[in-house]
Amino acid sequence: MSQPYANNAFNGSARCATPLTFPDILCDPLIRLVMAADRVDARTLKAELHSVAAGLGFAPAEGACGC
Repeated sequence: MSQPYANNAFNGSARCATPLTFPDILCDPLIRLVMAADRVDARTLKAELHSVAAGLGFAPAEGACGC
């Protein structure tokens, strides 16, 4: 259904990359800049995501959010 993220090579071709996880995305410097511009508090978002995951029966991965 969904496709993994792809990196565009210099020649314009796409190659498969490892799918990103939420911690990967949330630790990205560009995403952090957008969050700051939108006044998103990273700690509050992390707590909300953990709450949603717990409500769905998922446990957070060990060391998942290192940023």
